Amino acid sequence: MQSPTPSSAYHQPSRNITHGAQPAQQDYHRSQQQQALHNLADFHTTLRDPDPGTSRNQTDQGMSGHQIQLFRSAIPQIAMFTDDFIRSTPMAQLLQMAITIGAAKAPETHTASESPREADPAATMAKTLDRLRSNPIPIPAGQDNRTSILHNARFLGGIACNAKAIWLAAREAIGLEGNEAVATYDMASIGLGGCVTPRGWKELHNLASTLLQIKMFTTANLGASSAANKRLTLADGGASINVGDSLKEIEGMEELKQAVRVMCRAAQFVPPWNMAFCALEGFLISSNWCHAAIGAHSDKVHLLSDFINYILALNADAWTQKEPFLAAGDVKQKWDEWDASRVSLTMTAPASSNTYQQGGSDKKKAFWAQKRQGHHSHASSSGGSSANSNHNHQHRSGGDKFCRRYNDNAKCTNPHGNCVLPGGQKLLHLCDKVKSDGSVCKGKHPRSQHR
Repeated sequence: MQSPTPSSAYHQPSRNITHGAQPAQQDYHRSQQQQALHNLADFHTTLRDPDPGTSRNQTDQGMSGHQIQLFRSAIPQIAMFTDDFIRSTPMAQLLQMAITIGAAKAPETHTASESPREADPAATMAKTLDRLRSNPIPIPAGQDNRTSILHNARFLGGIACNAKAIWLAAREAIGLEGNEAVATYDMASIGLGGCVTPRGWKELHNLASTLLQIKMFTTANLGASSAANKRLTLADGGASINVGDSLKEIEGMEELKQAVRVMCRAAQFVPPWNMAFCALEGFLISSNWCHAAIGAHSDKVHLLSDFINYILALNADAWTQKEPFLAAGDVKQKWDEWDASRVSLTMTAPASSNTYQQGGSDKKKAFWAQKRQGHHSHASSSGGSSANSNHNHQHRSGGDKFCRRYNDNAKCTNPHGNCVLPGGQKLLHLCDKVKSDGSVCKGKHPRSQHR
């Protein structure tokens, strides 16, 4: 019976077995190889010089019982096989099976310090990144309807670059108002089903919307969502003004925390690449919800709600102006400024329509004007609040009152020069963008077109 030489039957698979092993492991495998070669050599000698009691017919028909016993002694890995199986199986196949079994059952004799060392994950991922940069993946054309038909491009790996750069690239790709709104996202799969009002879903899709507010993401307002969409319309000829909504303010700290969680998770469903909401949530959690500054304040829930709405409005304005969103560090800086202005205003003057002008330095004036620009809304908005909750329907600069709807993408239906609130207050169709020196632009264009 012919059989392969021991070296050719053993050495080739062993390279996979010992690849990447530490020196102690390599010594172990080398000794096992040498012992196996010695055993196989002895066994081949036995086959060439069979036992004197073995007849010619026995060797022609396969190994005798004595030879099988010797083979089992030389190759203990085949102990599980029956004599008939060993007799009927070619020698080369038996040797290969013995080698495979031996590799799988190699005893763990190394210590913890000698265990096989996995490749450095950081080095591996760096090489992967270089390879991906050098070999862009071709994306074939296809169809996608966001529900039952999904293009394979949706399942590529995550975008591994600067989050602000992603935001700006998206602004160029999808335009000002984002994608069309739907409300069938599977929030129930993450335990938050039925927590977002229809208005919340609508405003989340429009990244330029300054009407998005945290109270749209609390279950207390789910029943009020239908009423919130039924607005009173005051008409005078061709001019009409929509007034108010019925969404409730958030009253408890736990309710606010849950609303922030709901808003941020919902935002991840709408555009998964938008990290603006995660940045806001990251700041709130890392600062323990601004506990050091307002932990003992009796109105801390409303203060935090105001600040959250302020950041949402600033990010909407950044999208409109093709500027980066506020990262967590930027949000912290805004909080420090916002809180300092709040404290300064509380100490220096009562609430009034131009209180921010009494706040001290030009820098604070400019900031407070920006704050009001971010917080206050046109009479058609949801009545967002600020430190001055009594003046919440339009942006003010000194005695001037600017139409928020006009400045939010020039969508006010009232004619220029005749935009008037029900109380007779006239709103200007002029740019309310606050410039670096603290003054307001007042150009004959909406803020969304300010350059």
